[in-house]
Amino acid sequence: MKILVVDDSMPMRQVLRIHLSELGAAAVLEAKDGKHALEMLAVEKGVSLIVLDVNMPRLDGAECLKCLKDNPLTAAIPVIMCTSLGKKTDVLAFIRAGAVNYIVKPFTKEEFAKKIAATFTKLLDTGKLDGAMAEEARQIVAKAALV
Repeated sequence: MKILVVDDSMPMRQVLRIHLSELGAAAVLEAKDGKHALEMLAVEKGVSLIVLDVNMPRLDGAECLKCLKDNPLTAAIPVIMCTSLGKKTDVLAFIRAGAVNYIVKPFTKEEFAKKIAATFTKLLDTGKLDGAMAEEARQIVAKAALV
């Protein structure tokens, strides 16, 4: 399972990569901003999930989310918004724009694991994952329960 982490902070990308790897993600890709993410997704196939920061240079998370959902090639990729904006109106705007979940910074490893597990559980329950991808998601959910 490939997961793309998009954040302008290299330390944050590294932390998320480590957390996702510990949960069993087979490949964690990194992009430094929304523009870089869109460029990567134009050539990188098979991305199963995107963890997308909101506040970034060049192309912020909200604009990147809109581009992702407007493109038929990326519209189905689930997106978790990673934000320091914890207001209910901000979160609802991201969900309305197509994000499947969100996490508010700063967060703990346990909180991140719970959000990943909740997201994959939702995708499994709605039939949006099948075959090998569904099995990998179940393994990630099981590992997240142990964090």
